[in-house]
Amino acid sequence: LKVVELKSYDWLEDAILSVCKKVFPMEPALKVHSISLKQHRIFPHKDYKFVLESPDAEFRLILRLHYGMLSIWRGTEDIKTAKEFSAMRHTYQNGYATPFPYCFSSKDRPFGKPYLIMDAGDGHPWWEQEGSLRNVQEETIDSLADQMVRLHANVKAKHPLIPTVDVPEVIKNIRSRVVSLGNQELNQCLQQCLKRAEKLDDAPIVLNHGKFDFDNVLLMNRRVRTVINWEP
Repeated sequence: LKVVELKSYDWLEDAILSVCKKVFPMEPALKVHSISLKQHRIFPHKDYKFVLESPDAEFRLILRLHYGMLSIWRGTEDIKTAKEFSAMRHTYQNGYATPFPYCFSSKDRPFGKPYLIMDAGDGHPWWEQEGSLRNVQEETIDSLADQMVRLHANVKAKHPLIPTVDVPEVIKNIRSRVVSLGNQELNQCLQQCLKRAEKLDDAPIVLNHGKFDFDNVLLMNRRVRTVINWEP
């Protein structure tokens, strides 16, 4: 006899409802249902899918709780929540394929952690598609490249909470890391790269996702429909 433990989300439902009443004050008689944990590979957060229903509308939403579980993320939960919200709101307002972020908070913690509530986005992850990842990649790589070009060409990073990274600072960090490793061959490779970098023209500031790959897109009809996970 196998006993299956059923998880109760009653407390989570009440907490989500209390937040949604503030986010959607004009929607009457709100109800939260169909809560389920969304699986990720390795991320410093947990996502819960849920449905928010009113007499006139239904919203398919995601609650993201930032945990900072691994050492490299611990202590960054608050700022990562704010940055992700800002990047998503900025790209959405510029017509990019981003889920709409409704609200975030790092101070008010009804869930015990910083949270972000966002639209679920259209499409499905690659592992829900027919065929292997290789087949999906072959069919959708052009669409992924098109989305990256659109992001770099059309969406400029101007929001104060969206961090900017300049090349000299990146090179400084790379050089420090290479020196600490004490590998002569690696150091020679770095020096060659630096010489080539001196000949490059200055590039305009663009918005970068940080981990633009097939794990972070939703597909529809074998094309990229939504780009998700803006906090990596």
